[in-house]
Amino acid sequence: MAELTSHDMAALRAQGQTLDPAFQIGKDGVTDGVVKELQQRLMREPLIKVKLLGGALAGEASTKDLAVDLATRARVILVETRGHTALFYRPPRHKRAPGAF
Repeated sequence: MAELTSHDMAALRAQGQTLDPAFQIGKDGVTDGVVKELQQRLMREPLIKVKLLGGALAGEASTKDLAVDLATRARVILVETRGHTALFYRPPRHKRAPGAF
């Protein structure tokens, strides 16, 4: 995955402030379904905000812990966590040359 500069991350954080959460993570936490949902949404939009409900934060888990877990499992970039929301990014994929795998 491409490395983002601090300038890139700042621009993504600024852009993310205007976004509404695309979906919520509930009491079941980060499930395979949540991972797939994030991946599918990031195929359509490169930047997605997700809200973590109180039930997802049961026990010792923090918003940051769950967001890092989700980003790792979905193979995307965690831009930031703020309050009970997390901002995720997937760089657009370049078109592959004909015959390339």
